Amino acid sequence: MKLPPLVGALAAGVVAFAVVALGVTAALDPYVWPSAVVGLPAGLVAGALAAVLVRHLLADGSAG
Repeated sequence: MKLPPLVGALAAGVVAFAVVALGVTAALDPYVWPSAVVGLPAGLVAGALAAVLVRHLLADGSAG
């Protein structure tokens, strides 16, 4: 079963957002009090970039 490119891109974006947001927030927690203020925007940017990249790759058929 082949998933539509939009579903794969959305899933990649959500996973990238979660990983980057949690990672940056946890890494900065000892140093910056509101570490989520930095982690959430970083995750948002990473998630958006991942979603666009995966959508582009899946739409072109370059990923498989």
